[in-house]
Amino acid sequence: MSALPPTPVTLAQWQELEVDLHAGIDTAKVRMWNSSAGYLWNDGRTLPVAPACGFKYPAGNEGARYAEQAIIIGARNSVAAPAPPSLRTGQPSRLTIQLFPDGRCGVAIDGIALGIAEETAAIANPIRLLILGNSYKTKSLVGPLTLTRGVDTTIDWNTRRPPEPPVTSPRTARTAPPD
Repeated sequence: MSALPPTPVTLAQWQELEVDLHAGIDTAKVRMWNSSAGYLWNDGRTLPVAPACGFKYPAGNEGARYAEQAIIIGARNSVAAPAPPSLRTGQPSRLTIQLFPDGRCGVAIDGIALGIAEETAAIANPIRLLILGNSYKTKSLVGPLTLTRGVDTTIDWNTRRPPEPPVTSPRTARTAPPD
């Protein structure tokens, strides 16, 4: 799966994007769900508690360093990785989420591997895509989206993106949302 998510982080909280591949979703339960019941995935009854493979950004603790990390979400574990500056500034970047045949989950940004969640799990078909997030005082956009079968051989999954120095970006202090 690849997408173009230009999502500038402009605050130290309340802004995030998550793109997940889920296995084992009961579509009849999803059709009956509504937002008054809470988040779609909150209790494991509608969606499995953890996706098979996914990406979340930003993933740091809320505060001054909020946008410095991304998370590669695996079926049984998650891996933190330094976020490339292009994500922090909202520059369009190509996000690739790779569910490997053995159940590992890889994430690449602009064709460079960010990391792999090495823990494997049996993956049930069909696989479904879930895009979610929060976009308070920013635009959280995803597109165009491409879904393909097989391993993306244009990415060297054995070479990871080297850590990059922190990038300063303008952020406002933590404030309460409007009433």
